[in-house]
This record gives sequence, C-alpha cells and structure tokens, in this order.
Amino acid sequence: MIIKLFRMIGLAVIAILMSVIFSFCKDDDTEDQLKDPNNPIVGVWTPVYDHDSDREETITFKKNGTLTVKYVFVDNDRETEEYKATYEYDMNSGILKLKSSYWNDDLLFKVDICGDKFRMTLDCDDEHWDEYIRSN
Repeated sequence: MIIKLFRMIGLAVIAILMSVIFSFCKDDDTEDQLKDPNNPIVGVWTPVYDHDSDREETITFKKNGTLTVKYVFVDNDRETEEYKATYEYDMNSGILKLKSSYWNDDLLFKVDICGDKFRMTLDCDDEHWDEYIRSN
C-alpha cells in the first residue's frame, strides 16, 4: 500500500512538472516572435483612432514575416475575425507590402515609424491613412 502511495505521488509530481515546462516553452516562442531590434514594425499594434467604434482592432507583425489582423466586434458578443498574411517591410523606403489569399493584388503601404507610433498610408495616397500605437 505504501508503494502505491509513493507511485501516485511520484506521478502527480511528474505531471505538475511537465505542465509547468510546456507552459514556459510556449510563452518564450511567442515572446521571441514579437521582438526584433532590427525591424521596428515587429510587435502588436492598435489604432490610435478607431474609425469603427463597434470593433477593436489589433495588427500583430511577427519577425518571421507573418502578420495577423484581428477584429473583436463589441456589439456582437465579442465575436472575432482574424486575417493572416505575409509581409515585407523595407526600412529604407518605408514601404510595407502585404500578401494574402484574402485579396488579389499585393497591398502597398507607406509606413512612417516614430518610436511606439506609426502612420500607415494605403497605396502611398496621403488622403487615406491610419495611425497605430505599439501595445506590447
């Protein structure tokens, strides 16, 4: 009976250790993808001014060249929509190119980054722009 008790305690300790180890690994991978000292666009960004007040928006640029745009609809039980794409960002010209199966052609933006804020201008047209602030 004592052997069964020790075996049960040992299995419980192993299970606890394994869950702690796996949870630390996942956080490190995610955190690593959201920081890149050589690419200032990498990170999580939210609009400074949200044009559509019934939704919250975040754009996550990862250092592996992928991004996710996430919308949370406030008036619709916080239903979410996510769009994934790849990006290329040229820091010298400030041109951001997005590629995705959601649209036919590549989208081009002019991006001006200043610290934790950036302005993104659609198709290099100064009349249509959005400002974002870093949220991570």
